Amino acid sequence: MTFKEAARKWHGDRLDALDAGHATRLFTRLKRDTFPVLGKLGLSVITPTDVLAIVLRVEARGSLAASSSISARSTVCHRAWLGRA
Repeated sequence: MTFKEAARKWHGDRLDALDAGHATRLFTRLKRDTFPVLGKLGLSVITPTDVLAIVLRVEARGSLAASSSISARSTVCHRAWLGRA
């Protein structure tokens, strides 16, 4: 399973529990910042260094809140689905 597949499933499973605005912001961050780098990678090959590279790139553009969210959500998606890959 790729990171993008896992993240889409993870997000879809939580839509009912999320405020619509928050769900949109969350998925937009995944599409803009995470999918281009991790999207096609299999879950078993993603390392903390891969996630850190994305976080640092987002921080460099001044989006500190987004970088924190990306780090947290990437880790949650990865952990939630790694055993199911």
